[in-house]
Amino acid sequence: MAKTRVKNGLVCGKGKNDADYGVRFTDKDGKRTFCPYYSRWTYMIRRCYDEEHKKKAISYNGCEVCEEWLTFSNFKAWMEKQDWEGKNLDKDLLGDGKLYSPVTCCFLTSRVNNFIVLREDYRGNLPIGVIKVGNRYKSQIRNENGGNKYLGSFGCPTAAHMAWRKEKHAIALNLASTEKDSRISEALVKFVSGVPYETTKDS
Repeated sequence: MAKTRVKNGLVCGKGKNDADYGVRFTDKDGKRTFCPYYSRWTYMIRRCYDEEHKKKAISYNGCEVCEEWLTFSNFKAWMEKQDWEGKNLDKDLLGDGKLYSPVTCCFLTSRVNNFIVLREDYRGNLPIGVIKVGNRYKSQIRNENGGNKYLGSFGCPTAAHMAWRKEKHAIALNLASTEKDSRISEALVKFVSGVPYETTKDS
């Protein structure tokens, strides 16, 4: 497999590509792929600083990459020490969702990513996980695989939400038990207590 050197320079005017090796590979069929470290790094940079990307994903407005990680070799050195294969780079579980840095980032499985995303649980002015049906309040939760699980029907939104919290906590404990990174395990256990009673469109 031949290696092609990608021209060193700035990515999105911010990220410094200082790679000392070819980061683009071409196989015998002519298919091109990138070094996984370089691919993750450029995707992170583009999420924060590519104006076209931010128009499509407004949740990334205001997001930044720490000064250290604006240099590719620094990010690569960190990533090489992580359990990253088959996982997604995340800045939300350990951080405030706005900064990419060694302290605020980790690699998560799709199961954990599904668990920590709350945006789709938005129910107007109702608590997270609650839908009003007639004069009753239905409680449901997304499971670890992204599907919905029905938790019951209740006479008030508080009871329905508490059912959601109980199930969310059980899922958190299960996921935490499978994680090797203690930072992720501890953050998952704490996650439910940090979820606000009412959600907004910015949650």
